Amino acid sequence: MYEEKVGFVIKEIRELLGMSQEELCEGICTQSQISKIENGTAEPKARTLYYLSERIGVNIKDLIEMSLSRRLDHNAEVIQKIRSFIREKNYKKVLEMIKVEEKNPNFKKHLNNQQFLLWNKGICTYHLYRDAETSLAFLRNALQLTSRNKKFHNEQEISIMNSIGVIYFETSQYQKAIETYQEALQWINRSPFPHTLSFEKIRILYNYSKALTHLKFFDESVELCREAIHMCIENQTLYLLGELYYQIGYNYYKVGLTSIYLDFFSKAKIFFDFMGKETYINHINQLIEEGPPTKI
Repeated sequence: MYEEKVGFVIKEIRELLGMSQEELCEGICTQSQISKIENGTAEPKARTLYYLSERIGVNIKDLIEMSLSRRLDHNAEVIQKIRSFIREKNYKKVLEMIKVEEKNPNFKKHLNNQQFLLWNKGICTYHLYRDAETSLAFLRNALQLTSRNKKFHNEQEISIMNSIGVIYFETSQYQKAIETYQEALQWINRSPFPHTLSFEKIRILYNYSKALTHLKFFDESVELCREAIHMCIENQTLYLLGELYYQIGYNYYKVGLTSIYLDFFSKAKIFFDFMGKETYINHINQLIEEGPPTKI
């Protein structure tokens, strides 16, 4: 469990002690061997590891624990960076990172990590190449890695279902998107810990409402948005509040209920202004200037 990182830890400690490779390996192994151990291409035998740990003054148990900690820290750092690049829409950088980590046995020891890589590979494949078929294949494979024969889905699995729904939506397959969101909501409601999935539920309700709007189910879309807003208030979060008020306003805009859509657009602009989303505000102003397509 430790071999991939223990050599890196040995190297760090050796350098901190100002010790050369020759000094470290004298009477224990060859310099070529210690070089391979330090760069992670060779696994030290138990006897060798024992004498190396003695030479650098670190208990072998502590050395192994340090290597395990380094591995976990690396995995967490990779996940954090990928999420950050996804938020920035730097999909090319994410694919570069995934290409590296797919070869890293450390990262792939756990199914959740494999799933995370496949999930984000699917997202990036769609946004960079608009290859919906390949992207959906990645996402479905990612979901199947952990979801078989389960009584409920975790947050990451629900997020993958949401990503599948988004691709259906963006490729104008609105009915398939709706069916995906409905299934995700069923899994959330089935969970013994639904409160841990609150943010996912808010996001799915919002995306579900957008698909309904495209199919002209305006009342149903508004109802979902109101449910999501109620959840935001209950959870004391601003997450997607601006988008939800906008979506309600947009439904009323589509049917020409002027006084109502102006009220919701106004509320949406308050949140967008607070969040610094100038593009959204400009879009609302443009809709108001153009006027609704239908007047009742």
